[in-house]
Amino acid sequence: MRDRTTSSLVVGALAGPVLALVGVAVTASRSGRLPETVATHWGPGGEADGFMSRTSAVVVAALLTALLPQLLTVVAVVSHRTTRGLLAGVATGTAALLAVVGFGTLLAQQGQPAPGGDVSPGLFVGVGLVAGLASGMLVARLGQAPGDPADGSTSRPTDGPTLDVAPTTRLAWTGRAGSAPALVAGVVALAAVPVVLVLGAGWVAVPLALVALLALVTATAHVVVDQHGLRVTAVGLAWARVPLDEVASAGPGTVSALGDFGGWGWRHGRDGRTAWVTRSGPALVVQRVDAPDVLVTVERPDEAAAVLNTLAARRRTAHR
Repeated sequence: MRDRTTSSLVVGALAGPVLALVGVAVTASRSGRLPETVATHWGPGGEADGFMSRTSAVVVAALLTALLPQLLTVVAVVSHRTTRGLLAGVATGTAALLAVVGFGTLLAQQGQPAPGGDVSPGLFVGVGLVAGLASGMLVARLGQAPGDPADGSTSRPTDGPTLDVAPTTRLAWTGRAGSAPALVAGVVALAAVPVVLVLGAGWVAVPLALVALLALVTATAHVVVDQHGLRVTAVGLAWARVPLDEVASAGPGTVSALGDFGGWGWRHGRDGRTAWVTRSGPALVVQRVDAPDVLVTVERPDEAAAVLNTLAARRRTAHR
């Protein structure tokens, strides 16, 4: 029997194409009442300032509705299973929003003497947001895999690993806290910005640019463990520092991006913990002296923990 996560991915993948086909069919049935030239963009004052032929407007609305959500579905497929349901929900919600706005504003121009004259685009954006949130939440709920971490379930290290090396051995560890899906999403979203601007869908460009910025920052983080402690840097900025004097113990753990921290990037948990989260899965968990834990999602967290514990033990021995 197909599991719930797979079902949500199927719904997310089909939502855009199905809504696009429905929109095209409804528009075709009303084509006799639509003007040859229709409004496709409205300025801040609500006046139409962008126009297309009826056929071009239908094609653009169908392509945006059918294809843009597929980017999120692709990211969902290659992501950790605990985040697939949510991303499938976002894909479904995005498809609903694009369909309502794209085809709704088009159909609202039936029988009007001037293209876009009496259309209220803000109304369709509002309706689209409600429809997108409702459908997205339903699909995300459907895709919640049984046994997924729900709240505060990050596993913590028990006995921190160390390295059996001479005290004079120089130690350091470097890793990437980025995410390949986030990098792909950022590049694709950034590339899509000029495309939607050319097509006259400027209202899509702003959220696309924000998604691209967040994804690219999240995808380019680096982690360093050395004689100074732990550092997490991205785009030239240090997002987290834990000096060796503050390290009580470190070890490998697991984290659910949504269940534990409600998303990705630099996050603050309700219990005071801070984390750099790029995905669900393996993480370096650093227990600090008289301070909440710090978590970083990295591959091979056991190696990073062993180096950090060994360096911290050396520091404590030197200060005795």
